Amino acid sequence: MENLYQNFREGDQLAFHKIYNLYKKKVYDIALIYTNNHSLAEDITQEAFIRIFSKHHLYKEEFAFDTWMYRIVINVANNILRKQKWMRLFKNEVEEQYHVDSIKVEENYDEHSLDSLYFLEKLPHKLKSVLVLKYYQDLTQEEIAIILKIPVGTVKSRIHLGLKKLRVLIESENSRKESDGYEIYRKRIT
Repeated sequence: MENLYQNFREGDQLAFHKIYNLYKKKVYDIALIYTNNHSLAEDITQEAFIRIFSKHHLYKEEFAFDTWMYRIVINVANNILRKQKWMRLFKNEVEEQYHVDSIKVEENYDEHSLDSLYFLEKLPHKLKSVLVLKYYQDLTQEEIAIILKIPVGTVKSRIHLGLKKLRVLIESENSRKESDGYEIYRKRIT
């Protein structure tokens, strides 16, 4: 495996193809979780691999390849989302803010995952980033700190705050559903 990364660093296209095949699903999954939009996830995946290959000479072998790659993927995702945000503001099309209606459920996502994605989408990017890397990519807090270029303490506090906000969102949704159910039940009785 070390040879693969060394060959990649030297610009070997075969090594790049192997890395692409090895990581394309992980990169796509991160992008999909991050954007909640298949089309954007594909764009991010494509752009991320273009950057990964074009910056192959910047990869330092003393760091984990995954960490370096995830940093690029998150930067690309943030850039694309930032561009989209400004385009929406410029066009004043707030109703197109998220294309949640058009999301198609893939076979490998169960109902619980989709609920998590729905609530995760409502969090600010700073909180969403650490939660995606921690719980969807199983990275350590130290790895997340390196990828996001923030102190480990900040990673810990963002994980804590993100989970707290998720709980509030879920509890709020559950109480809304319960009250809606009560109203429907009350209307049927009367």
